[in-house]
Amino acid sequence: MNSQEYRTRLRDCPDEDLKDRCGITDNWSILIKGDIEQIVTGLKTRDDLELYGEEKKTNPPEEGSTYAHYDFKYLPGTVIFRVRTDNKPQLPLDVPEHQKDELIERTDIYNMSFIIHPYQHHDWNPMLNELPENNLPDVSWKKAMAIVIEDLLGFLEEREIPYCLLKVRDKDVPADISELVFWPEEN
Repeated sequence: MNSQEYRTRLRDCPDEDLKDRCGITDNWSILIKGDIEQIVTGLKTRDDLELYGEEKKTNPPEEGSTYAHYDFKYLPGTVIFRVRTDNKPQLPLDVPEHQKDELIERTDIYNMSFIIHPYQHHDWNPMLNELPENNLPDVSWKKAMAIVIEDLLGFLEEREIPYCLLKVRDKDVPADISELVFWPEEN
């Protein structure tokens, strides 16, 4: 699938279908091939984002792997996302066995990611299905995530930064690597 198809699907999909048709869940990721400092500098210039907490953080080795990261709040509400250098993609579990090696090879070029969450407070319990304070009024958390994801994809494309989306497949479409999004397409 190409990026424009997916971005259109995000904009047009009814809230109740965002999980099944667009893969929208917590911990949604965009794999990126880029320079974290340049990308963060670009994000800091935006009026709708705010750095959340310390400037640059490093995950301590005792927590599994060491990586640098920045957290951003989407100021209109609901969404927070992490920009991180650690890139250990979780490959879709349903990718056909004969395509796994190709997918691993194609995703190996990405050195960082955005991890997107539907809350701005770390103590939110998603099992309660209630939004924390500072949520977008009259917008479900899935739609808020779709808005931010579509916006971040535009940000990356404007700067010609390659990316890959692994969590995009419509649940009713058979698993196939062609259903994933790689931008630019020749990647």
